[in-house]
Amino acid sequence: MDTPTELIDDYFHRATDPDLERYFAQFAAGALVEDEGVEHRGIDAIRGWRRGVPPVRYEVLDVVTGEDGITTARADISGEFPGSPVTLTFRFAFDVDRRIESLTIRS
Repeated sequence: MDTPTELIDDYFHRATDPDLERYFAQFAAGALVEDEGVEHRGIDAIRGWRRGVPPVRYEVLDVVTGEDGITTARADISGEFPGSPVTLTFRFAFDVDRRIESLTIRS
């Protein structure tokens, strides 16, 4: 996988995979996930955050990579949580190994 769009598609596919180890393998060891202003740094913190995410479905609406190298994806999210369905914006930065270095999620 070389393009940001392929990496983003893989992220959303792995996010619904029951094998969460495949999901966590996408992240760099010191990765940062910021979900609605709350930061989770490192794999252990990301594991704790992910445990709190209810089962959801993702429909990616668009993927755009900016000149700064940040890739932004907008996705419709539906599932078992208050306010469902909702459209969220996911901002990804990847390291040289194509692992997620940072992910910011906002409504």
